[in-house]
Amino acid sequence: MRKLVAADCVPVGHRPLLEATVDYAAKVERIASESLTPRMVALTKLAIALSISNREMVLHCLHEAKELASETDIGDAVFVASGMKAGAATAYGRLVFKYLDPGDIVVDGQIQSDRALMTQLRTASPAAFVAWQQRVGMSVRLALSDKEYELICIACATVSQCVYCLEYHGGQARKAGVSDREVADAVHLVISMRAMAEFVEWQASTMPLASRPDG
Repeated sequence: MRKLVAADCVPVGHRPLLEATVDYAAKVERIASESLTPRMVALTKLAIALSISNREMVLHCLHEAKELASETDIGDAVFVASGMKAGAATAYGRLVFKYLDPGDIVVDGQIQSDRALMTQLRTASPAAFVAWQQRVGMSVRLALSDKEYELICIACATVSQCVYCLEYHGGQARKAGVSDREVADAVHLVISMRAMAEFVEWQASTMPLASRPDG
């Protein structure tokens, strides 16, 4: 991540914070590589960058992934990120039906009661719902193991802040045999990349392309 941001993209007084953020991101990657392997770190970072939707970070992470993973691995990671974005939109989009009739809101057992809203979303526009189901049904994996798939899903769900996706994929991850350390390291990759993304966006907004580290 160090190559992504030039020190002079921020005011002099803020440069120590930028350097600390870059060092923090590098440290998190080293730690995560111990439990997830360098290949999985690269694939997870690519999925995170796609979920954040930062072009510079995507290109950087894609370059890293190509050095450590196969094209099939990379394709799987991209499709996982795509499916998780659509899944989060579905999980939260259905909640509009709760606010159409606010008198029906149930505080206890919130996640369980929210699941019932999926029926309302389906019946309100069945053709669109079927189209979504068909897309989800095409989400096949060619290379990732169950554990790897669930860890990337958890990372993407953390970016989208979807509690429903985290609930589901957390349970599936445990069934696939993930450890607390592996899950925590995947989450910490998201945290560090979120922090870095703001500096990358700042640089993209304030510096000419030729002046950037990879320009």
